[in-house]
Amino acid sequence: MLGVTPTRIQALIKKGKLTTRRDARGKEQIERKSLEERLAAFRNEKHDSNISLNMLLNAVRTFHHLNHFVVGTGNRNDLLLRLALLIQEIGELSETVTKSSKGANHGFTDADWTAMQNEWGDVLYLMIGWAVEMGWDADTIAEIFQRTHQKNLSRAPRHTALARTSPEPPTTE
Repeated sequence: MLGVTPTRIQALIKKGKLTTRRDARGKEQIERKSLEERLAAFRNEKHDSNISLNMLLNAVRTFHHLNHFVVGTGNRNDLLLRLALLIQEIGELSETVTKSSKGANHGFTDADWTAMQNEWGDVLYLMIGWAVEMGWDADTIAEIFQRTHQKNLSRAPRHTALARTSPEPPTTE
């Protein structure tokens, strides 16, 4: 994804791939058109599908910057808004799963499968946005994940409905 660390931004400005202007307060701002062109060029490049968490964070930071979202406050109202957006997207994911037709992909049609991936992507994007809001970097997220993973490994499963004691019987369609 597009790297947007301050060092990377300065390198892109020096190479002429991003242009800036001074705002009314004299603060240097990246021109929106320039950033949009850079993002469009980025979308047309071939990418390795094995992307890093840093790349995901940078991409979402770019989106936040492009849309002038305030980040880093960590205040309750901002987190409540993010929570409401997340609940909405989880509802859309739930609707996709519960109201889908029968099909080949684990019981989903191709259109339902794509819709589910899109909704899952929206949830993931919002969770990464939450990390951006909180100022978490990839190391912090990895620590959070490891803490949760170790906790889950150290206790008996609570969600036994997900466990299979024998292989599932084949489904008929």
